Amino acid sequence: KNLTTITFSTPTSPMVGVAVFSIGLSSTATTTPVVKFEIVAIPSTRASVLQITPSKGSTSGGDTIFVVLSNIKVVGTGDVILANVSLGGVWRTQYCSLISTSIMETTLSLVTPKFFFGGLSTVEIWQLGRESLSAYASYQYIDMSIPQLEYVYPSLGIAGQVIAVEVSVSSFRIPVDPLFYSVKSESIGERNGTVVAVRGSRDGSTLVSLNIFSLTQSLEA
Repeated sequence: KNLTTITFSTPTSPMVGVAVFSIGLSSTATTTPVVKFEIVAIPSTRASVLQITPSKGSTSGGDTIFVVLSNIKVVGTGDVILANVSLGGVWRTQYCSLISTSIMETTLSLVTPKFFFGGLSTVEIWQLGRESLSAYASYQYIDMSIPQLEYVYPSLGIAGQVIAVEVSVSSFRIPVDPLFYSVKSESIGERNGTVVAVRGSRDGSTLVSLNIFSLTQSLEA
């Protein structure tokens, strides 16, 4: 096929709606089929965060996260986008890098700042000069010096039976020896299980295999 690409600028319009264009070629006295183009207003309500990836990271910071927003308006060259990351009453302001932008959505990236404690932070993103229309998202800071429960499998079992359970814990920096572990009931405080194996996994976490005795209470390993 013989294809021709034509580039043109739309005129300024004080109104919103669907504009109809046709392009004429004077040398052949022909025009193109009708071209429809939608003109929208600059958003006057808060932007919305559609996605933040990843949604958690270490308190040491330095991780690049990507944020997808809608309703922030098309970001032009030279526009400044800022992110305020606050946690426990402490806040840090970061500059955002523009990845892509359109009427539908805008993708930004930013580097997470460092904090000296973990918790769920609030990320506020705004375009300089349009602070009142900022968007909000959450980002989980993880203190890597504190063990974190990754998963328990299976998470339920039949009462009256011994249940084989595997627990994955990150940052579990203690000897990989079952003799150093015990299982007790959170409510009773007695020994109600036995650890049969401890091993490291490829992702750096510790896998603890244990047998839970015949209980119905929640357990703490």
